[in-house]
Amino acid sequence: MRRVAKVFAAIFFVIWLGISLLLGFYYWFTLCSWLGGGLGTVVTIFAAPGLFIFPVIYWIVERQFPVFYFELAAACLVTAGICGALWSVGE
Repeated sequence: MRRVAKVFAAIFFVIWLGISLLLGFYYWFTLCSWLGGGLGTVVTIFAAPGLFIFPVIYWIVERQFPVFYFELAAACLVTAGICGALWSVGE
């Protein structure tokens, strides 16, 4: 049972990494489209998006609520929670 829990925890960890990368690329792509490729990339590297600051700025600039951003953030939190719960069962 512990081995199965560890395997599923590893699977959810990989899913979490994938969603996190997708969230980061979404942030990077949006800043590059606003500021241009070079400046957008520099700002992406040196500025953390935050869970609430970036969506508010996005909402003001694009006049559209960033639902996709929050969906990815929620999926990231859920998979991290499942991964942690399964990993602790395996201990």
